[in-house]
Amino acid sequence: MKKTTIIIAIAIIVIIGIIGFSSKKPALAPNTVAQPITIGAVLSLTGMASVDGESIKNGIELAKSELATEGIAVEVKYYDDATDTKQTVGNIQLAKAQGVDAIIGPTWSFLGDAAAPVCESQGIVCYEPANTSEYSSKGKTVFFGTTLVRLISGPLSGLFKEKSITKVSEIHNLGGWGDTNALANASAAMVADVKITNTEKVNFGEEASIMNSFLTKSQNAGATVVVTSIDDDKALFMLLSKAKLFGINTIVAQTTSVRRVVQNQKINLSETGVHVYTIQPKNNDQFIAKFQAVYGKIPGPYADTAYDGMKMLVMGIKNKNSDEHLRDYLKRIPYQGLAKLYKFDENNDVSGGEWEIVQEK
Repeated sequence: MKKTTIIIAIAIIVIIGIIGFSSKKPALAPNTVAQPITIGAVLSLTGMASVDGESIKNGIELAKSELATEGIAVEVKYYDDATDTKQTVGNIQLAKAQGVDAIIGPTWSFLGDAAAPVCESQGIVCYEPANTSEYSSKGKTVFFGTTLVRLISGPLSGLFKEKSITKVSEIHNLGGWGDTNALANASAAMVADVKITNTEKVNFGEEASIMNSFLTKSQNAGATVVVTSIDDDKALFMLLSKAKLFGINTIVAQTTSVRRVVQNQKINLSETGVHVYTIQPKNNDQFIAKFQAVYGKIPGPYADTAYDGMKMLVMGIKNKNSDEHLRDYLKRIPYQGLAKLYKFDENNDVSGGEWEIVQEK
């Protein structure tokens, strides 16, 4: 009888234990984010690339605020590399040491070139909203968000035809960025039956020293349009202020740096007698509406790919398998953003998106 009583008592205890255990909430799976996600943003918030750096930051902040309304807490740690490669590398290392889950940035391609091996060695995903693998160093953990530069040729040839342009000259920096833009120009010129009279490729920092000779060559060849992808402030100021003297009536910039120089130097373009255009990625209309509602202005280039990238990274961090690297999740699961579908190819580029040509005022 006592044995029976003991057995029954043990059984009751076991049953109670099972009920108590099953009533508890299950433990979080290893891949479930139970604490705020931390994104590092290694951007050029000062220096030459600051116009694009600030635009990217605005996109990140817009995505962060929307995620917060969905109950998803995200901390963003900003690191200003001042458009300097040494600071880019140091900031990526610091961000990793401070435990960020992923990095957005760096801003421009030469900074990306410095960053790529560090992102790889640190084993952390670095998503670059403003670059492509066409001109920036690749790596398994480096992902690119902007529209492929070769697609510039479409709107550029359209501008050539619209303005009845027949002869253009071009100036670029030596390296991947300049080479990629020169190829797009050649394609546009062929489609529009335009002659590229002379091409100058120069080391970064030497642009101002050859600007007069470049303009002289352009004038002698009969070019009335300059297409350029250089970023140097002094050289661009010289180009803007002297173009008319050398018979140049139009400047087409393949970088937002011309806009920065016009703003910083307070150049009145109507007084220069030169039409200035910037080629930039076209923002999605839905994103423009969202952005204007918050910031009261039109978004700059790469704000949309930064916004999409922020949400994509958070989705990946939250949903990847517990033993899966974020880079593998991003390659495995496409993300439908506002700007485009982020389905990464073998170079971690995405297809889709458009370029537009905007006249500077």
